[in-house]
Amino acid sequence: MSKPNSNRKIYEFKISLIHWGFIVCISEKLSEATDYAVQFLGEVDSFQEVGQGAVAAVLKLSANGNYPIIWIQDTTDTPIFAHEALHATKDILNHLGIEDEEMESLLLQYMMEKFLEIKTGKAKGIKCNLLIN
Repeated sequence: MSKPNSNRKIYEFKISLIHWGFIVCISEKLSEATDYAVQFLGEVDSFQEVGQGAVAAVLKLSANGNYPIIWIQDTTDTPIFAHEALHATKDILNHLGIEDEEMESLLLQYMMEKFLEIKTGKAKGIKCNLLIN
């Protein structure tokens, strides 16, 4: 029997400057992030290999170009989020054909600001009714 996962939080952030965005999924399992991606956003194109015990990853979505989902188990590990945010930043800019170090720095800064909003409870999650086993 499936039940809603009350521990999972989903946040979507739009970046108006480049008409793009990213999603942060905080959940215990990577499979919860991929289930969300498939159910609400289309198929998952790829994600980096994650080994057993992984606590974070970046998923790339085929339905939305390269609109990434940053999955992280919890908000206690800011350096891990920064690591994944850098991957997501590079993915977004590569997809858009932008090679600019300052733009990369600004986008990474924006992602970190949004993560800190999540961490301090200032960001609002988006509603989804994903059911998991």
